[in-house]
Amino acid sequence: MNGRVLIIAGSDSGGGAGIQADIKTVTMLGGFAMTAVTALTAQNTTGVFGVLPIPPDFIRQQIEVVLDDLGADALKTGMLHDTAVIETVAAVIAERAAGIPLVRASLSEALTRSPSRGAAPPGPPRQARRPPAPILRTRRARAARGSPPALDLHR
Repeated sequence: MNGRVLIIAGSDSGGGAGIQADIKTVTMLGGFAMTAVTALTAQNTTGVFGVLPIPPDFIRQQIEVVLDDLGADALKTGMLHDTAVIETVAAVIAERAAGIPLVRASLSEALTRSPSRGAAPPGPPRQARRPPAPILRTRRARAARGSPPALDLHR
């Protein structure tokens, strides 16, 4: 199996960020997405309304069982919400996945620049890209109502 990406991040119930967005990106680019969920959120395009952290021992277990059985060609981290989670993820990567690349660029850039796919044409920096259309519509609607802008989780 080629293009196996283990995503270690939080879940976005609105589907526009977090593990859901990463799964969509990996799949769209022909990879195989695997996950270790670090937190559950109650969120939508207007904000985050709740976060339920996953215990570090269970995060470790998710990573270990996936790596032991399926392996990975790349790792991608997202929401690592506290020191204990960061330390746990860093430790299990050092123990079980030291030679596996950790994606630091946006996932779509990293996958399209992989050796098996050739170099992707240069694009604008991630911050310069326009947000997805639903986010723009939400921002415009809030601005038209005179509402303050919501926390932008989709950048």
